[in-house]
Amino acid sequence: MRTLGIILLVASSTVAAAESVSSADVAVYNAELAVSGRLQDPDAAEFRHVAAYRPDASIRTPQAVCGQVGARTGFDRYNGYRSFVWVPADDVDHGTAYIGNEANRLQYLCRNATR
Repeated sequence: MRTLGIILLVASSTVAAAESVSSADVAVYNAELAVSGRLQDPDAAEFRHVAAYRPDASIRTPQAVCGQVGARTGFDRYNGYRSFVWVPADDVDHGTAYIGNEANRLQYLCRNATR
């Protein structure tokens, strides 16, 4: 009986922790996963200035995640930081990540938006 009580306690704390994760945190996680997946060395990706953006304060779901990613090339040389924009998808995949020049045309999603 004691084991069942411990299992229920752990299960209830896990549910409470899952409910406290915001949609912005989930979006940032999915964005970093998608961006690093497009790099030659995903494990070496370094992120900075990453934030989720919404069209306005009344909408809770982010429309995009913008930031910068640093990566290494195939010759193990540091490539420097490049801008990225991640746009979520409606289905179960992790959205679409745009890096470098291809991200420049989507920067407007983050410039005039709310964090």
